[in-house]
Amino acid sequence: MKISMWSKGTSARRLASFMNIGVNQRDAELYIRWKRVDDVRPGRPCINKRDAVRLASNKFKSLIIISENNIKTVSVSTDIRAFVPKKDCIFFGRDFYHTRGQDIEIYKWPFRVSRRDYYTLYIKPDNEYRYHVAFGKVILATKKVLAEGETDNSLIRNHQDGKWKQITVRPIKRYSDACIDAVKSLGLDFGAVDFLTKDNISYILEVNTAPGLEVDNRLEAYANAFYSYLKMR
Repeated sequence: MKISMWSKGTSARRLASFMNIGVNQRDAELYIRWKRVDDVRPGRPCINKRDAVRLASNKFKSLIIISENNIKTVSVSTDIRAFVPKKDCIFFGRDFYHTRGQDIEIYKWPFRVSRRDYYTLYIKPDNEYRYHVAFGKVILATKKVLAEGETDNSLIRNHQDGKWKQITVRPIKRYSDACIDAVKSLGLDFGAVDFLTKDNISYILEVNTAPGLEVDNRLEAYANAFYSYLKMR
């Protein structure tokens, strides 16, 4: 079977090279859709269907769907009045479509608010994780930790700035179950679920359909998941 990644991203190209498959090949028999939402060749099967990726890409709408499936998420609203009256709260303004947290605007009392697509209530996390889910299983779990010698009291734990990094950890079942259910609720075959924990309760932040694969074990995890799935087809 001729398989092709369907993507414009560098991570997908790295994974395609690792798996020795093509990228954006129109004559493929099966496509692995890595975020890209335009049409593949008509009638050809896709891992991660277009509509599911489109839904997951709208971070606000996807959180609403996940919440409606009785999975805990951070509180969100398009109405800023849901948060402004709460004097002691902190909340974020966000865009419907975003990557790497570059859109986040922090609001504290006294509020000076600019209009954003939606708002999310800040929860001070005990820990933050990313669980990679594929075909109903957690294939890799990572935890966000401070780099050695670093200190950081910021509200946003951005691993892109070098202070925070991701380390591989053993998945915890109750968190795995929530992540698997979140991916399933969006109709996805695979996705990377970002969540925080507070008092051992997980709160989903978002589901990514084009996770970064800069760390080698992520390439192996996804490649092995796709290999195992394709053997079952």
